[in-house]
Amino acid sequence: MTTDTTARLLRRAMGVNAVFSVALGAAMVVAGGGIARLILVPDVSAAGLGGTGLVTVVGLATAIFGVFVGLLARPAQPSFGLSAFVLAADAAWVIGSLALLAAAPDAFTLIGRLLLADVAAAVCLIALGEAAGLARLRAGGLAVPA
Repeated sequence: MTTDTTARLLRRAMGVNAVFSVALGAAMVVAGGGIARLILVPDVSAAGLGGTGLVTVVGLATAIFGVFVGLLARPAQPSFGLSAFVLAADAAWVIGSLALLAAAPDAFTLIGRLLLADVAAAVCLIALGEAAGLARLRAGGLAVPA
């Protein structure tokens, strides 16, 4: 396989990650108040932020992460090390989401719990694509350090 063919799965998975993250993050920033009312019970706060602030900060971080992932996905052969970092960040999102649901289920509305689980499932699927792409790069001898 050529370098382009070998890296295609990783680039596509990271491209999906980038679009999903930027879109989700932008929605959270633009509609933070409405989303907070939909997914969080009233009076939820953490780190000195109320629900709207929490949703907005997480949205901003998610959008910035998406831009970073999009830039990493552009080269014909993405950096193996940085791509592995993205995979680790995705795994942390999934684990963190499940831990948050387990530790503080009463902080979320039913819709909030369902949406948090759905986003974690989507991120998990994206991470599986990234993992398969990284494995393909390694098997092809194309695992170039960052």
